[in-house]
Amino acid sequence: MVKKRELLKGGLIAVFLILIFSSYVSAANVAYILKNVKRPDSAVMSVFNEMGVNVTLVAEKNIAKTNFAQYSAVFIGNERFTRTRAAIANIIAAYPTIIVNRYYGKDWGLTDADGISQLNSNSILYVRHLINGILPAYTIKSQPYYYLSWENKAPDLTTVAEAYMGDGGLGAVIAYGNQSDHLLNGKILQNEMCFFGIAKTTYWSSQARTLFKECAGFVAVNCYSDLDCDDGDSHTQDICVNPGLISSYCFHNRTIDCFNDTECGTDQFLLPLFCDGTSGNDVWGNYRDYTCVNNGTTSSYCSNVTNALLNQTCANGCFAGVCLPESNNPVINLISPDDGINTTSPNVNFVFNVTDDSSIMNCSLVLDSVIVMATGVLPNGVFTFSYSAPAGIHDWLISCTDEFNNIGNSETRDLNIQIIACSADVDCNDNNASTVDTCINPGTVNSYCEYTNENISPVISLSSPLNNSNNFTNVLVGFRFIVNDDSPIANCSLNILEDGNPVVSSSVTRGITTQFDYDFTTSGSYHWRILCTDEFNNIGNSETRDLNINDVACVVDADCNDGDLYTEDVCVNQEQQNAYCEHNVIECISNLDCGTDGFTGFSFCAGDNVSQNYTAYTCTNPGTSQSSCSSLVSSLNIQNCTFECANGVCIGEVHDIAASAFLISTTTSLNSVILDPIPDLVQNQRYIMWINVSNLGNFAENVTISGNGCSVWSSFQDAVNLAPGATQQRRTYSPYVNMTCAPGYYNLTITTNIATPGVFDINLNNNAVTRTIRVISSVSCTFDSDCGQQSSYLACQGNSVINVSTVPMCVGGVCMNNVTNTLVQNCLPSQYCFNGACVNNVTNGTNVTNGTGVAMVAWASELPKSIEWDNGWTNAQDSVEMPYRKYSRQMDLESSNDQMIMMVGATGYNNDYKRYYARTWGESSGWGDDIELGGQVHYYYFNSKTHALESFGSNNNVMAIYSDSTNTPKYRIWDGNSWSVESSAQSTFGIPLWFEMDRDPTSDDMVLVTTGSVFAGSVFKVYAQVWSGVGFGNKAVLETNSKGSVDVEYDSSGRAMVVWIDYTDRLIQYKMWDGNSWGGEGNTIDSSSGDVSSPYSGPKYVELACSPVSNECVLVSKSYDGHVRAQVWDGSQWGNSKLLGETSGIKDIDVEYDSSGRAMVVFGSYYRIWDGSWGDEGSTLGSYIAYWLNLAADSDSDEMILTKVTNKPYPLHLKGRVYGQVWNGNSWSNYATLENNDPVSLSAGSVDVEYF
Repeated sequence: MVKKRELLKGGLIAVFLILIFSSYVSAANVAYILKNVKRPDSAVMSVFNEMGVNVTLVAEKNIAKTNFAQYSAVFIGNERFTRTRAAIANIIAAYPTIIVNRYYGKDWGLTDADGISQLNSNSILYVRHLINGILPAYTIKSQPYYYLSWENKAPDLTTVAEAYMGDGGLGAVIAYGNQSDHLLNGKILQNEMCFFGIAKTTYWSSQARTLFKECAGFVAVNCYSDLDCDDGDSHTQDICVNPGLISSYCFHNRTIDCFNDTECGTDQFLLPLFCDGTSGNDVWGNYRDYTCVNNGTTSSYCSNVTNALLNQTCANGCFAGVCLPESNNPVINLISPDDGINTTSPNVNFVFNVTDDSSIMNCSLVLDSVIVMATGVLPNGVFTFSYSAPAGIHDWLISCTDEFNNIGNSETRDLNIQIIACSADVDCNDNNASTVDTCINPGTVNSYCEYTNENISPVISLSSPLNNSNNFTNVLVGFRFIVNDDSPIANCSLNILEDGNPVVSSSVTRGITTQFDYDFTTSGSYHWRILCTDEFNNIGNSETRDLNINDVACVVDADCNDGDLYTEDVCVNQEQQNAYCEHNVIECISNLDCGTDGFTGFSFCAGDNVSQNYTAYTCTNPGTSQSSCSSLVSSLNIQNCTFECANGVCIGEVHDIAASAFLISTTTSLNSVILDPIPDLVQNQRYIMWINVSNLGNFAENVTISGNGCSVWSSFQDAVNLAPGATQQRRTYSPYVNMTCAPGYYNLTITTNIATPGVFDINLNNNAVTRTIRVISSVSCTFDSDCGQQSSYLACQGNSVINVSTVPMCVGGVCMNNVTNTLVQNCLPSQYCFNGACVNNVTNGTNVTNGTGVAMVAWASELPKSIEWDNGWTNAQDSVEMPYRKYSRQMDLESSNDQMIMMVGATGYNNDYKRYYARTWGESSGWGDDIELGGQVHYYYFNSKTHALESFGSNNNVMAIYSDSTNTPKYRIWDGNSWSVESSAQSTFGIPLWFEMDRDPTSDDMVLVTTGSVFAGSVFKVYAQVWSGVGFGNKAVLETNSKGSVDVEYDSSGRAMVVWIDYTDRLIQYKMWDGNSWGGEGNTIDSSSGDVSSPYSGPKYVELACSPVSNECVLVSKSYDGHVRAQVWDGSQWGNSKLLGETSGIKDIDVEYDSSGRAMVVFGSYYRIWDGSWGDEGSTLGSYIAYWLNLAADSDSDEMILTKVTNKPYPLHLKGRVYGQVWNGNSWSNYATLENNDPVSLSAGSVDVEYF
């Protein structure tokens, strides 16, 4: 078959045309790996459908049990496969694979650690195909594609199309891998692979769709022409069926039967043979001859002919097709040795001659009636047996057998072998020095060798110590000696006669000095000797010597070591009775003991340059008692000044100005300073403004204060000839200035220039400081309460934490804010003030678990904030302030493909009305600009969730739906690039004040549930309606008197369950949508939650979750009195009701299922797990009261994230804090403080968490 890499070089255009114009006549199978089999990529599916490909959807969790060898190719889409990325890497290496994924370039070996790159533009992107030129990737602009950059790409991968921006290519947007190509993760491709980086499939151009077909064809097409099907068999016609298609295959039609006679058969005699010929005395047989007719052509065929032929001529006649045997025995004549010969050599040559009419099958040498040697088949002739016979008198003969078992024997002869064992003692040497070797009866046939052991004792010579010598206690004494013997020494021992415990060694060599060491612990007179034993147990003793041992303090200097590096230890009078130790002080061992070289004191001027004293330290005679330290101080030049030196520093060209404060206040007190980075000033309101200008340079400065577009700036005077180090304050001419400027943004700029003639500034970039303000329209008011609520938050002022308190006031019909700053804490030198808190310069560790999910948490602070979880918490980041909305109140998140959508409900200064805004987060771009969606709901509805956000459909579009104070919910749809215009759902009752929505995992449907009322506190009605993918319908009125929350969840089969509260009967009720119609209404098994008080009895809040692996659901509810109950839906009925406990928050309950089908119920600071039965109660850690809980589960693992909104340390209904905890499948992590500085809204839905 032609290698596909060759197709890249010479056949790409042909492939391209085949894919466009061929009809797809036979289906192939492709395995499509995705996270949710109910949400495949519709664009990819449509292309596979056009190609006639059967697609099998393989859920990520089923990868391990899927046999991918049965598929023509494996397709991997642009999703996150956190848990299985390693398993998918093995699939890519082993099977034909199409990759349309940007996340795992490093893991899958496509790139190095830098990963896959992205290219985006505000216009339509193009790629440069290496054969077909420049082609559009998409049909709309601002859609990115992904590429393997040249510096990151695996070198073996072949580029097909490049990322193109009008000049050179950036990398491979489409790359092919061939069998045996090496990937950067160490794996080797066993089949073809294609990386396809044009991943926004919804917006594929027609050319991109064709390129994708080409990519799929490269991976899965078996043949493009008949040449690819060459099987090397010249007898077959090789045909490519469906050339160029994924369904292509090779067919081998056998058309030529033979090329030569041997292919038809082997010519041979057929059995049985028979007797024929003259007088029937020979063997004949039928002989078959094979022939190839028309050899080498398509008309070739085989034939054969059978004829009787002579097989064998028989000398003695034929019987039953076999020649008769002859009956004569072989004739054997012996040649040597002669009969009766005597010899002293055991090696004898037996020579004979044999003749016979038939073949000799074997001959044998028979010695003493025993066959001792034999041959195989022999011809007639002379042969020899060479044999080593034992001493003695023997008879021998030769016996031969022919092919007809006729046996012939020679005459029998005698042989006398006489052997002489030794002629002298030297012939008996056994190379053993321990034996005496003797030849008995030398030189005769009766000779033999005799060996006897020696019996001589070892001889020992003592070397030292000398007899009657002296030595010392606690000093090893060496006892040296030499032992000699005719035999090896088995062991020797040192025997101190006064000790009784000899020192023994078995490693003693004859003739070499050996030493025993012995340590005497007590003084006295001792006697010693050496004993040695040879291998024949012959024992030798040395002489006995005397030894005197005396006490002594030290023998060498090392005996005096006191462990102190800074003393010199000496043994005085070594080895004498009066020896003693001295410890002399060492002052230094190295220069570092004397001090650290370096500059000391302050810098000073030496002429026009800057100098400083430098001290160098030296240790003389280091490490001895004669060591000493010294130092040398010298003046070194440390800076050459361009101009001159003054007070130890260079002067000249130092030019720095600072606006240490630009303060705006509504009173004359500094404590009412407005600290906002861009303060909002109300038109026609009076303010005090002042500027502190400091000269931080070395020259006098002229300071100019100016601004754009607002006459207020003329109230400031310039500062002329401001001296170095001086600070001046510039204020408005009168105590107050009336902000008459039109609404808009204005800049105040402070500009400085050196006032000294002839001196010029070489850096003009630091000569100006700019401050921006925003003027907004005045707000009419009558009372202070018209201007909003009092609020406070922690902020930074320099390196200090302050509490900023804002008190709204109505002054002359205009709303003003009296802002007071109070010092809370001065940060330590090792800290810095950040986001209203003192933070250590060394970053603290975060709570990390062993989870695998990536999630986003967002909350409604004064500005919306978010934080990312990726096996650890990232730093919180502000989302940009909503335009003309002062406070964010409610938050919702929804992931869509590789984006995160944020929906924020925000109010104005007076907490008047909520409006809704949205922004989009991308992994590389972060949060984008906001867009105002619409909606207007009075903030009186504090604990109402007046919006919902949900993704739907195969393209994962996102719907934002919200209330606008009418009875008809409004919605807009995000398609991954832009928001649609506002549209209307079906009308409901009153103002919808609580929204819940969920998507069908099996279709594009969604169910929306709302509760509505004509005014707060009145009767609420519950409505449900169904989104069909194009609009809302199938509206149902579920309840006419309800209070509290509602919920809706789809089970795994595509049925939606809605739960709500019947306030009249204090019951939790439910209804099912089966995809076509609404079922009947039912009650849950237990609605009381253990609540018995009146009138506020029964359930108030409900939360529902359904299993991803079955039709099971768990409902958790909370009553007005705080009792929490859970119960289980088994797919047809409710059961397993459990009273969990009591909580004191607001909606501090939630429930979610993990990927393995276990349900986690959280309530207050506790949790329980349902896995077929209720587990024990556990703690989620943290002691603060949780007012709102939000639980999210990772669909790819058993990880979950729990967020808590608490009121500590703020009063209820004002502001709270946010905490996060992570469940790793077995336990909860310590809680992490996600927001501790800016107060968080305690409104319903103020925090959300969403996994990607």
